Amino acid sequence: MPIGITDTDGGLGNHIVGSGHITGKEYLAAMRAHLTQDAASFSRYRYSLFDFKEMAEIQISNAEIEEIVHLCWEAAKVNPNPLVAIVAESDVLFGLARMYEALISGTDWEVMVFRTTQEAENWIHARAKEKFGLDDLTMV
Repeated sequence: MPIGITDTDGGLGNHIVGSGHITGKEYLAAMRAHLTQDAASFSRYRYSLFDFKEMAEIQISNAEIEEIVHLCWEAAKVNPNPLVAIVAESDVLFGLARMYEALISGTDWEVMVFRTTQEAENWIHARAKEKFGLDDLTMV
């Protein structure tokens, strides 16, 4: 599967990995399953780490992007303040991630886009400690 989602830190976070060539339909299905899971589990998340370093390309339509953004806005009602770090090395994916960051900016989700996993993990560690008092995250 080109998109894998794994809970980390006992359900306090999740690691979402995209690899290869991904269609908007595949990405939308993965995000729909993740964002609409049971409220008790979703509301526990304090961070999400999206790792798109291995993603070669995504073919996604405007309608699919709009639906993902809508799902995020609905999910923000269940979990209003997680940290969301997105790692995108390619310029195209970085640009798409920045567009997502802008589209979701009306929620209280803290979204940041990074070029490296290390930068993203450093940010999550610092913000999770400051915002939630979590200082022992392993990201696994």
